[in-house]
Amino acid sequence: MAYPTRHLAPDALDIDYRDAEDGDSDVVADCFICPGCGENRVDWLAWDEDGTVVTCATCGASYDPSEV
Repeated sequence: MAYPTRHLAPDALDIDYRDAEDGDSDVVADCFICPGCGENRVDWLAWDEDGTVVTCATCGASYDPSEV
């Protein structure tokens, strides 16, 4: 079964991309960098509630930093 694609108008999103582009973002230590895409910005790497798995907002990879 195919699901319809939902398109949002650009002004329906409340996202400020300037923070992602300015290069002033804090970065994580090399051992916590996303193994999927190399993302290292703190704001784009989110820990789960248990504090065991990180999910990358850039590529969607989930990983356990202790195993990287």
